[in-house]
Amino acid sequence: MRCRAAIGVRWAGNGDTMDGMDDSQQHDYYSLLGVEPTATLDQIRRAYRQQVARYHPDRFIDATAREQIAASRHVQRINEAYRVLSNQRLRATYNSTLGIDPPGASAARLDELNRLAETPPPRRTPRPTHPPTSAEYQAELYQRATAYLEAGQYPQAIADLRQLQKLNPFYADSTTLLLRAESLHRQTAPDAPLEHTRPITTRAREPRRMRRGFNTAWITPVFGVVLMCSLLGLLVYSLPQLLALLAPRPVVQAPAGQQTPQATLIPLNPAPDAASDRSEATAPGAPVAPAPESNASGIALLPEPTPEPTATPPPPTPTEAALSATALLNGPLLDSDDFATQLGWSEAFGNGWSASFAGETYNITAVPETNLIWSYSTINTNAPFVVLADVVVNGDAGGVLPSFVDPQNYIACLIAPAQSSFVIIQREAGVRVVLAEGVSDVIRTGPAAINRIACTLAEGQVQMAVNNQLVASLSSNAPQVAQYGLGAEAITQATEVIFDNLEIRTLE
Repeated sequence: MRCRAAIGVRWAGNGDTMDGMDDSQQHDYYSLLGVEPTATLDQIRRAYRQQVARYHPDRFIDATAREQIAASRHVQRINEAYRVLSNQRLRATYNSTLGIDPPGASAARLDELNRLAETPPPRRTPRPTHPPTSAEYQAELYQRATAYLEAGQYPQAIADLRQLQKLNPFYADSTTLLLRAESLHRQTAPDAPLEHTRPITTRAREPRRMRRGFNTAWITPVFGVVLMCSLLGLLVYSLPQLLALLAPRPVVQAPAGQQTPQATLIPLNPAPDAASDRSEATAPGAPVAPAPESNASGIALLPEPTPEPTATPPPPTPTEAALSATALLNGPLLDSDDFATQLGWSEAFGNGWSASFAGETYNITAVPETNLIWSYSTINTNAPFVVLADVVVNGDAGGVLPSFVDPQNYIACLIAPAQSSFVIIQREAGVRVVLAEGVSDVIRTGPAAINRIACTLAEGQVQMAVNNQLVASLSSNAPQVAQYGLGAEAITQATEVIFDNLEIRTLE
């Protein structure tokens, strides 16, 4: 019968005693753990924990170096015994190769071991130690861990490397060595816990310092300061916009002696007998107003209004209107864009507004405080041109810009399908002036109604057509440039304008 080792005593044997153990004792794993060959896995695991706790290196801090090495080797043999006996396959192989061992031999060795453990170690003067954070002490830990790792003493190497990591996580390749030592330790003793390993050191232990809890008293005042700064920044950022909303919009007045340009509205469905009535009402010999002239491009040039007109020109006939619409709509094509490639136009987003691609369309959104939101492009030509586009207005108004000099100077031709109305706006030096506005039956209404807008600025003349019908023609002093654009204006509600099938044509 094998006897179990006594638990709870301190062992202070010397290295010669440990090195002198015979081969049967070194390989008799049952005797090392103090269990019978018929012990269960739970009994083996419990005995292993007791033996490791008994001969752990922490219990030999005040012992000699030889005694510490002997204890370390004994713990390694215990780990090896547990590794074999806790594995059924390895245990069966070991049992098959195990010879007949006299029961008294192992018991005698363990009794000798217990006797040596009960002998108190001699008192020694502690050696001078390095400061816990000195470079010399870190180098000592690194060298000692390297030596342990080469000797196969992985628990001791892990303990020293962990202590070195606490002092200096970036010391040489200590991190790599620690990972290597842990990996090798798991391979040799897969079930051995790593958290019980401690460094073998001869320096005196320092008293533990009381850990201070995380102080959260500063969180509330800091959060309050951050919140106040955020609110103050938001107020400063929003103040100019609030003042702009409260300030009255500028009203443009014409100078004294000069008449503000007015739009000449072209009737869409003139009365059938309007021309005959005019001819009958004209007496023989009475002066007749000259017919409107045409330029080389075929666009009707209406006379400039004068303060005291001597004769009122007759409204253009349907033939003249059709000719002007034809000149706007059927000129040679310079460029076109169905927005499928999503190129050539900018995408931008702001506070309540945006200009971006949406599938195969280009969308501009606006809110009332943003007024007109525009996006412009450039055409490579010096000749007069017409901007045509399919427009869907969800909200107030939207349309095209036949002339865009800069954000403070442009011409905009817009429609408001909800009111069946149109408007031509000129912004000059930042001042908004309504050149023409009116109501037309040709403007389609209803949800998702598509209206085809055409607008041009040529030789000081602005002309606008909706759904192939000319709705306005007037003079303007705006310059003719090679930049044009698209726009959306929100007056009373959030507005989204969808643009598609854009064309740029020259005037015939």
